[in-house]
Amino acid sequence: MNNINELLTTRRVIVCCGSGGVGKTTVAAALALSAARRGRRAVVITIDPARRLADALGRRGDLSNEPVLVERIGHGEMWAAMLDVTSTFDSLIERFAASAEQADLIRSNVFYKSISGSLSGTRDYMAAEMLLRLHEDPRFDLVVLDTAPSRNALDFIESPERLVRFLRHPLFRILTAPSRGGLKVIGATVQPILKAIGKVVGSNVMSDVIDFLRAFEGMETGFAQRASSVSHLLRGEGTDFAVVVAPSPEPLSDTQVLVDRLADTRISPSFVFANRLTPLFDAAGEPSGTSVQSSSEAQEWLENNVATLRQRAKTERELVQNFIDRMSTIRSGADEPPGLVEVVEIAEQSTDIHDLDGIALLADSLG
Repeated sequence: MNNINELLTTRRVIVCCGSGGVGKTTVAAALALSAARRGRRAVVITIDPARRLADALGRRGDLSNEPVLVERIGHGEMWAAMLDVTSTFDSLIERFAASAEQADLIRSNVFYKSISGSLSGTRDYMAAEMLLRLHEDPRFDLVVLDTAPSRNALDFIESPERLVRFLRHPLFRILTAPSRGGLKVIGATVQPILKAIGKVVGSNVMSDVIDFLRAFEGMETGFAQRASSVSHLLRGEGTDFAVVVAPSPEPLSDTQVLVDRLADTRISPSFVFANRLTPLFDAAGEPSGTSVQSSSEAQEWLENNVATLRQRAKTERELVQNFIDRMSTIRSGADEPPGLVEVVEIAEQSTDIHDLDGIALLADSLG
């Protein structure tokens, strides 16, 4: 069976998925720090538009596309980055353009300016591209990816295939046909379609779209190859998916939808990080793995709270176990051996995490 040490020492990519508000970002950062403690050079990157990673590390305004070194531990290193969609798209254009003139033509296009930083589908594909870029970066042994909340995470995973389908679609080839014959072809086959679209988005916008696609001519092969590489990376042996959950019905239900849909894309997470669990209590009523500073204070606390907290801890673990059982069933249905889901329990922290010290405490609980 997999274990946390194997995950952190052998994988090249760890994708953290989960519902919003369950501590997914902090768990991703703790995984990167734990890998650094084991001598690896790990980078954690968030593709969530929210700035939770910067907040958790206490580096608000300091994270961008270019990874920054957060901590060096012996031979290990922890780096952090945050997706910048426009910068990533610009660099791809520069990489695959046949000339500086073609790159400038695309970057000056009105339609490109509107999609390069705001369109959700663009963000999804640029997130996939950034993952591949960091994976290929010789500075790093491990990439820990913090995805957007549950259902949006699947948009990122499916974006490479969607892009390849679009670039191979006959309509794309028609719109990017050389001008010497392209206008005639467009007039004969898709002019009614373009007129209909133009009525919705405006004729000027439609003209900008066609200009952008024509300027894109010759670059589609490079983009398609990168998209295919990301798709293979996400399903490769060096990549593992970790689901972060909180022990309450609503986030577990949202995450169940994600896991079901992941199975449709041939992806089965091997790890579940059950975060924010009420601590278990030993026979004396003391939180397991903690020390009590004052016996009188402990006695008073035990008398008032232990019974309630024990029941809460039991209920939470039952909810998580039901979720795990469902995951195991899905894996069996996908022709994979059952029972390969490893659960890592993480107790509720006493305070919110807002700096590296807090991330370190969380990493301690991972083992």
